[in-house]
Parts: sequence; structure tokens; C-alpha cells
Amino acid sequence: MKTVSLKLLTPHQRNLREISEWGNHMRKYAYFIENNYESLVDELTKNNLSDEVHLSHSLPDFDKQLTREMSAIAGLDIESPEKIKHLGTYYALKLVQLNIRTIDFIRPAVVKSDPLKTYENFMREIGWKFRSLTSIFFSNVVPILSEGLHVPEFIIASVGTRTDMDDIDVAVITQTKETGDLDKLLSRINKVVTKYGTALHFHLAESIDNGKYSATIVEFIEFAEKNLTNFVFITEIIGAKRIYGPEGLMESFEREVLYIFYPDFAPDIRFHEAYLRQILGEIRVYLNRDVRTEYINPKNDALRMIKALITVQKTRYGIYKKNPWGILDKLKYHDSKNWDIYKAIGESLAFIETFRFLFMLYGAQEEQIYIDVPDNIGTLKKIAAIMGIDSIGAVSCLDHFLLRYYDHLRRVKKIVEFMLEDCREYLKRITLINEILSENKGNLAINFAKNSGIFKDSDFWDDILEAFSADDFRLLRVFAQDYKSLDERARKVILKGLFTRIENSFDGFASFIVLLGELKNEEAANFVRSDFLRYLVMSFEKEPHLLFSLIGFFEKKYIELCLLLEVIDRESLRKIKTIFGNLKEDFSEKTLKKSKNENFKNVLNIYAEGSRYFRKYFQKILVSDPWIIKLIESEDKIEDICSGIFAEISRTVNRQQQKSLLARYYDLKFLNIGLEAISGRPYDEISREFIELNDNYLVTLFDVCFLELEEQKSLRLKGEDLFLFFVVGSLARECSFNDDIDLLVLLDSEDPELFSSYNKILSRMSREIVRTGTMAQFRLADRFGTYVTKINDLKMLLTGNSSDTFIEKSQILESKFMTGSEILLEKFTNELVESEIFDKWKDFADKMLEEVKNRHAENPGFIYNVKESAGGIKDIEMILLVFKAKHRIIFKYGDELVEELSMRDKMISGKIKTAAMFLKQFREIRQFMRLTVAKTNVVDPLELSRNFKSSVIPYKGENPADFDGYYRNLMTRSRENLKELTDLVYI
Repeated sequence: MKTVSLKLLTPHQRNLREISEWGNHMRKYAYFIENNYESLVDELTKNNLSDEVHLSHSLPDFDKQLTREMSAIAGLDIESPEKIKHLGTYYALKLVQLNIRTIDFIRPAVVKSDPLKTYENFMREIGWKFRSLTSIFFSNVVPILSEGLHVPEFIIASVGTRTDMDDIDVAVITQTKETGDLDKLLSRINKVVTKYGTALHFHLAESIDNGKYSATIVEFIEFAEKNLTNFVFITEIIGAKRIYGPEGLMESFEREVLYIFYPDFAPDIRFHEAYLRQILGEIRVYLNRDVRTEYINPKNDALRMIKALITVQKTRYGIYKKNPWGILDKLKYHDSKNWDIYKAIGESLAFIETFRFLFMLYGAQEEQIYIDVPDNIGTLKKIAAIMGIDSIGAVSCLDHFLLRYYDHLRRVKKIVEFMLEDCREYLKRITLINEILSENKGNLAINFAKNSGIFKDSDFWDDILEAFSADDFRLLRVFAQDYKSLDERARKVILKGLFTRIENSFDGFASFIVLLGELKNEEAANFVRSDFLRYLVMSFEKEPHLLFSLIGFFEKKYIELCLLLEVIDRESLRKIKTIFGNLKEDFSEKTLKKSKNENFKNVLNIYAEGSRYFRKYFQKILVSDPWIIKLIESEDKIEDICSGIFAEISRTVNRQQQKSLLARYYDLKFLNIGLEAISGRPYDEISREFIELNDNYLVTLFDVCFLELEEQKSLRLKGEDLFLFFVVGSLARECSFNDDIDLLVLLDSEDPELFSSYNKILSRMSREIVRTGTMAQFRLADRFGTYVTKINDLKMLLTGNSSDTFIEKSQILESKFMTGSEILLEKFTNELVESEIFDKWKDFADKMLEEVKNRHAENPGFIYNVKESAGGIKDIEMILLVFKAKHRIIFKYGDELVEELSMRDKMISGKIKTAAMFLKQFREIRQFMRLTVAKTNVVDPLELSRNFKSSVIPYKGENPADFDGYYRNLMTRSRENLKELTDLVYI
């Protein structure tokens, strides 16, 4: 039997093997260790330090070991460059060992104990050990690098997450502007740590922009006072932790700079309040972000929110710890009523932070992680295994990991939403706004603008808007009256005072305008709103990049944005649309993703170019399904949602819920079809979809109302073989976007109970149809006074001596069968349609052509009414009905009807197809008018020509005069064609 020799890896070999499994960015450590390790060993051996410097492993007293061993290397009697190289190699070696040992710890610990607590312990340990390693490394290399330089006393403080090993955000702080060779030293330090360890990012120095790597305490104070809106800068100040330098200087920095944002120590509360308003606004930005399914981003999905919230509570309760879990431990006692919340948020922070750290170690230093990329899938599975998440049956460890990840995101959002409300109440108690909004200090508008420095650049106006809304908008009315009473110069001063930097205060500005809309029937409020809106549009014209504030507002508060657009006049909206369209694409791409720009553009287009009739459906969706607005750029996604809602109807038992779902389906589908129509989708496709929408809606609504009545009466309604349900009018003729829905319901029974039941069903249907924004018209109701018409009554009407029944006959002839008895339908056709319409077609034709003639007499010459004009929609539809009766055709419509007529009557074939062509063109003009101008049949060439995209009209110009000429010519040709068709009716 052959034996296998197992060779144990030395600690050094294991280090190199582990590094080979990490991401490519970690390979530099292997390079330095492989190339310099033997040289370091030889130097230590030569100086009898092999037993004192433990290269292969770390001791329990980690800090003491690092201090002792790095000091030993720094004390070697060798040239400085060689000494730096050995210290750098040691640093790289210990960093690698730190990662390996802590991961070795996490693997078994997640099995033995609570995984979430294990993750927390892991992150705490990796954090303080990495900081210790970096701090001790600095303590040894800085004196070497300082040789020959003159530098003042300074400190280096880390101001970012201390477990990010891609770079270290630092602030370099001094007491004096006379920094001597400090920048030269810092440049040397950065080169060394970049080569052997982790690069420095002088983030706060970049913000202050004083031309140096460092800044004085005074400069930090001055910058913070002038930039209260820069919450990132302030957050980093608050989280600053000393890495290198004298503790006394760090204490001075904390006392003079950091503490001004703590209410217990600051001379006044304005710094604390201004900071809270900024960071709470930022938290809400991330709270409102959609979680994507194609990728995950731990930082934007949750970590920014969590850490910002922790910082808010930290300043609020006077906690000076830097580690987030240490802060949470304190908060559990300072704010004990929310003990469970702090525990939960600490657990989620631990899970997400651990995952992010491991991915940056094993994968890549990227925040956005696409979960369907093969390399990422392998990395994610490896991380899941390290975190103790295994496959179970057919469900992979990756699926289990993602489920937990999304569970934590949902929990974080719920917690943050709850805590935001708590913070809002806190702001209401401490804010200086209460004093500013006093009515007893002169003109409220002037006082508000003069003293608004705390919040004018803030995204968080909740409590301010609440104050203006209280007591039935009492203060808002006072503000409006006081503002209106001022002269123009004073009003301009107020506008500039309130909105000095509109890009920073846009949320408050826009929300205030929306709030003024609550008093839309009051003169003073309308005056103020109009003034503010003019200022807004003027600002966009002067500085087009400010439009990105509008887009940002849309991403955060899309409902409020729509309310804002609703009160802006169409001319101003079109100006905004033009400015947005002229922005350089590369500039917009840098600011926001293309999909967001497209989404905003589509919403803006709805308000700038959509008619009130069309926008009404958009406004309804704002109430029922506001999140849909974020998908406006994707018609396919909206279509999928419509299908899902429609499918849900059959799975819902409650009839009221079914009707609610059906109304949502109708509104959303209507909106989607309208958007497609405006974008230029072929008219035939739009018409077909619109008819299909209404067919599905009406048949389903009838079924729901039928079953609802049965349940309420606790009996089964009979008569399914005794009734017929038709659509008539424009909808039956396949015309899109109608004023109303014309229905014809017939019952072949004299049973009063059955008759009453069907009337009740139709009454319920009528109420629901009205809720869609469309009127339900029941044909013959004006004749008989009921929703349902008895077939015997209809027979008596048609066979009687009345001379005006041609209207009812035309409705029957154009009717479209929806539901009911197929057997009764055949009987109805044979006994009523055949005998009273087809057999008497000439009489019917006489009456129809006489009606056409009379209408022309009432409207001589050219008129812009696309329906009533001579040669317009109504004329064509009536001529088609005449030929339909002549050739005994029923239940055929549109192209199918035209083809049938052409086949049966060769004399009219060409002219009937020409009439059908004109009909489509007029219907598309009417459709575009209704969607973009107003719900009217009167054509407005000036408005219609702006964005007209036709699939059946060969008009390509943009000049309203050109469109007017084209339209007139179209109507004249149609009228001439119809005259020729009329001459052929009796041949």
C-alpha cells in the first residue's frame, strides 16, 4: 500500500497561500513579504532579535507586541531606507496575519455561538487591531521620515471607517499656520504607507482647500461655521480618532471643534440643530432609495443610514465614543426606551459590515456588487461559508445569504423610519424656529427670511412645515399676507434671504411651494406661490445645473415633486423641459444615472405636455401606487405590474378589494397606453390595447358586481341565458380615449325580481366606472328610464311608428357583444337586427344621410372640430354604418369591417379604404389632442404641432401654420371622398 506524505505548511507559507485566495488588490502584500521577508529575518538574526520579534504569529498582548517589536526594528543600526523597508514588511506581514487570524476566529465561532454577536466581535476586533497596527507603524516611521525636517506639533486622526483597508481618511491638525516642512513630511508618510500598507486620503484638507495637507484648529472652526451644510465634513470631525501625535493637541481639537456640535457643551444650539437638519435630510435620501435586485451596495443600502443615525443620537445624548457598537452600548442606557432598537440596529450593522469587509478582502474594492457575475457568485458563496451560512437542500448558501441580507435591509429601513420620527420630535423641542415664527415680532415673512440661517440650506424642513400647517395653516396665512403687503424690492430680499443657495435648500423651497398649494383658493397664498415659482424658473434659466436639485428632489420626494409640477404653469414647465433637454449629456451622466434622468424627463413631460384629462390618471396613481412613478421610464415593467394586478383579482375573495384592484389596473394601464401613444407608438396598436383594456375591465367588473349581489342576497341569480351585454358608441367603433363608455344591456324576461337584480348590478357598475374618470352611458335609458332594457320593449320601439329610431338602430348596428347568452344573441340578431335594420336598410340610410346633411347645415364651411366637421369622424362613422346595414354586416369593426365591405362591393372598395384611412388619421389627431392639450374634439394646431408623433399621418413639420394647412387639406379631401361614397349608397 502506497503511503502519502503530508507536508505541513510553515506559518510563512500559509500566509502566502491565504493571500493567494484574496482579491487582486491584496496581492501587493504577498509581493513585499516574498521579496523582503528573508532580508528581514537575516537582519533580525544578525542582531540577535529573532526571539524578540515574532514574525510568524501574533501574541495575546497584541498592542504591546507591536510596540515592542516595531521599536526593535526601528532601533536597528542600519540606513533609514532599509529600516523603512523592514518596518513596511513587518507591517504588511502583521496586517495579513490579522486578517487570517480573525477569519480563523469567525469560522468556528458562528457555529458555537450567536452568529450576529460573532460578527460584531469580529468587526470590533478587526477595527481596533487595524487602528493599533496603523498607529504604532506611524509612531515608528514618522520619526525616521522627519529626519532633517522642521515641523510643528501635529496630529493625524482617522476620520472614516477604520475597517476600510483600501485607504484611510485622515485629518492632519496643527496649532499654527507656520507648518514648515510638514507637507513634505506628510508626502513622505503617504508614499511609505501607500507602498507597504494602506494609502492616506487627506479628505478634510481637500474640503478646506487651503493648499496644504493640514489645517489649524481655527481653520477647522471657521470652515465648519461657514459650511454648516457640509454634513460629511462635520460627521468626519465628530468621528475623528487620533492615530499619531500628542494627546493634548487632540483634546484641544475635540474641545474647540468637535464639542460645538454637542448641545451640552456648545455656547448655543445652532450648530447642533443645523447639523441635525442636514444629516436627517441625508438619512431620508437613503431611506427613500429603492433596493435593486441586480446588485447590492452595502454602503448605500444600509451603512450610510445606520452610521448617520448613530451619529445623530451620539451628539444628541452627549456620547464621545468613536466605535459604533460602543456608541450603541451607551445609547441603550441613555435612551433605554429604545434598547431593543439599538440592539437590532447593532446586529444588522454587524452583519452588513462583516459582509462588506470580507467582500473587499476576497473580492474587489467595489461598493456595487452585481450578484449575477460569475466571479462575484464564487466570492459571495465563499463569504457565506465563512459567515456560517450553508446550503440547505436545493437552496444554495448564496440564496440564504441574500435572503438574510434583504431581511436586514428591511429591518434597518423600518428602524430608521421610526427613529426619524423620534428625531423630528426632538427637533421640535429644541429648535430656534419657534422663536423665529413668533407673530409678535413684526412682519413674519421678513423675520422668517432674516433668521433662517439655521435651516435655509437644509433638506430637513419637516418641523418647520408642520409649524406652518398647524391650526389650519394659520401661520402660513400670516406669512402670505405679510409677504404680499411688501413692495417688490422687499420681496426680492426675502427670496434671496430664504433661498441664497437653492441647490442646498431646494427640498425646503419646493416643499414650501407645495404647502402653499393647500391654500390654492386664497389670493395671498396664490400670489406668494406665483412669485416663488417665477424665482424658481428664473434660477434654472440663469444656472441650468440647478435642475439637478429638481431631479434630486424627485428621487427623494417624488410625490411632492409631482405636486410641485402640478402648480407650475405649462409655459414655465416647457421652459424647464427645454433647459433640461439642452444640458450636456456628459454633465448629466456624471450627476445622475441615465435611467433616473429618463424617469424624471418622462414625468416632466407628462406635466409639461400632458392634458389635464391625461394627468388626472397620473395623479390618481400618485395616491394608489406612488412607487410606480419610479418606473415611468419602463413601459414593459409597468405592463408586467398591470398583468400582476389583474391576475390578483381572481385570487382575491373580497369583492370590494376586487373592485379596488380593478380600478388600479384600469388607471395604471390607461396611463401606460397614454404614454406609449404620446411617444409615437402606432395608432392601430394603441387602439387595440385601449379596447382590450376596456373589454377586460367591463367584463370583469360585471362578473364582480354580479357575484357581489349574489352574496349579499344569499341566493344564486338566474337569467344567465336571458341577458345580453353590449358596448356601443365610440368604444364599439374602436376609438381610443373616449369621453364615456356607452353600454347597452338587454333582458329577455318579464320577471320583476330578475329585472331589478340586473338593474342593481348595472347601477354598481356605473358607480365604479365613474371612479375611473369616465361617464357610464346606458343607451335606451333615456327612453325607458332604467339601466336594463327589456327586449320586448325594444321590439315595440323599433317596430312602432317613431321616426327617430335610426339612432337606436345605429347603436344596435355598431354594438359589440361583451357577455351574456350566445343563444339569445343569435335570436336577437335574427329576429330584431335582420327584420328591423337589414330588411329596412334604405329607410335607415335615408335617416342617417339626412342627419349628416342637417349637421352640415348647422356648421357651414370649415370648422376645427375633428368629430363634427363635414368630412370628420362622425360623418365617416355614419357612412360606414349605412354600408354596414346595406350589406347586412354585424359584429365586425375597424379593418375587418372595411375588408368585408371592400370584398362585397367592388364599386366602393377604393373609396371605403380611403375613408378608413382618413378616419384613422382624424382619430389619432383627436387622441393626441386629448392626451396633450385637452379632452376636446376641437383641434388646436398651435398646441398639437408641438410634439405630434403620428404613425398614420405623413406630417413631419413643426410649424403650426404647416400643420394647420395640412389638417385643412385632409378634411377637404375626406369630405370630397365621402360625397362620392354617398352617391354610391343606393346603387
